[in-house]
Amino acid sequence: MALPKGKPDLGESVEETAIREVREETGLEARILEPLGEVRYWFPDEDGIRVDKVVTYFLMEATGGALE
Repeated sequence: MALPKGKPDLGESVEETAIREVREETGLEARILEPLGEVRYWFPDEDGIRVDKVVTYFLMEATGGALE
């Protein structure tokens, strides 16, 4: 099992992305209780160009839905 993750849709906040990804990947509706922090790192893409990455974590509570 892995934590839900994904990229924001156009105009979507990081919080909205987190809630949507949890719904899409688990079937659960959730709300954010608090942010847990960020991890920042970089890696070279297939052409050797630096890609900067930020991963944001949230503590969430299930409010509905069912695990898929």
